[in-house]
Amino acid sequence: MRQAPGGSYLDWAWGGYREWDFEIVKLLIAYGADLNDKAYPSIVSAAGQGRIHEVQYVLDRGAQINAVTHVGTTALWQAAYAGDVKMGAFLIRNGMDLSSHGGKALGVAAFNGHLSFVKLLVEEGGRYQLSILR
Repeated sequence: MRQAPGGSYLDWAWGGYREWDFEIVKLLIAYGADLNDKAYPSIVSAAGQGRIHEVQYVLDRGAQINAVTHVGTTALWQAAYAGDVKMGAFLIRNGMDLSSHGGKALGVAAFNGHLSFVKLLVEEGGRYQLSILR
């Protein structure tokens, strides 16, 4: 399946910040949409929508849990941005690499005031550079 201008067809199907039809997403996947598109990995789009069953769906079909978008965000970052502790815990249980991706997620969770998400990351044993600006 070819790349759409300005994003992948699969990314467009997730709908960005509007409602989406998961049946369209599933159809595109069935017809060969790249789950691990280097600019718009499906795992990140799925996590951004906040529905664990959709994240599980793409994982079951080969999505890489630690994929990174062209701007450096991950599925964990999306969950942290939203303060979605259930999604964050799901991603961690399924192999999210905290040593590589936990720092940015911790930063965005703290910045957005998501205390429960910050606790999740710290309690899961991630090692972060916690420095104080002077």
